[in-house]
Amino acid sequence: MEGIDLSLNDEMIDYQTILNRILPEGFTEWPIDQQRQAYLQTFLEFPSVTPESVRVIETNFFRLGREIPARIYYPSGNNKKPCIVYCHGGGFTLG
Repeated sequence: MEGIDLSLNDEMIDYQTILNRILPEGFTEWPIDQQRQAYLQTFLEFPSVTPESVRVIETNFFRLGREIPARIYYPSGNNKKPCIVYCHGGGFTLG
């Protein structure tokens, strides 16, 4: 696209380099246990950090005889804040 810079910044290049090392082309053909280990390694390489201003609660909801895990994030302060509700279908990956 003319006039639009589509280049990656240095942090994104570093991120992609690490991902390519952990999950190289063809990794989906590896045995399932090896794929699971590779995915686990991505979580270890890129740990998430929750800001101190956010409180996180891990809980479960029970509906129709099923337990549904949920993670609730509370911002600091007492004033009302906008809310995002994100639900993903879960589904089983890698067996």
